[in-house]
Amino acid sequence: MWPQMIAALAAIDVELGLPEDGCNSTQRTLDAIAKLKTEAAKSERRAITFGDIVAQQTMAMRAAVVAWQREDAAAGMKWIANTLCGPGHLPNEEAIALGAQALFDKEMAEHEAFRAAHPAP
Repeated sequence: MWPQMIAALAAIDVELGLPEDGCNSTQRTLDAIAKLKTEAAKSERRAITFGDIVAQQTMAMRAAVVAWQREDAAAGMKWIANTLCGPGHLPNEEAIALGAQALFDKEMAEHEAFRAAHPAP
């Protein structure tokens, strides 16, 4: 039983990237907890950043609708174009030639293929 337990702990050490000291289970536990806390903090920062991006994009789209309703469609489209231009997401000539629905379908298929290849944990 002990050899199996030692092998299992060694495997956990390798998986967590901890030093292979073989004996110090207290230090191993503390190191694992510290690593998990670091990963949790990184994950929380990513979630906050993602939430900020979604919130900002939603605000810009809402402002576009208000501009469209109060002014005209061109004013609303300025909001959308500015929102896409900042991070470099304006469609190029090839995308424009493809057409709106075809572009959406193509990009959605690419996104779904990426998600299938990279499933959420």
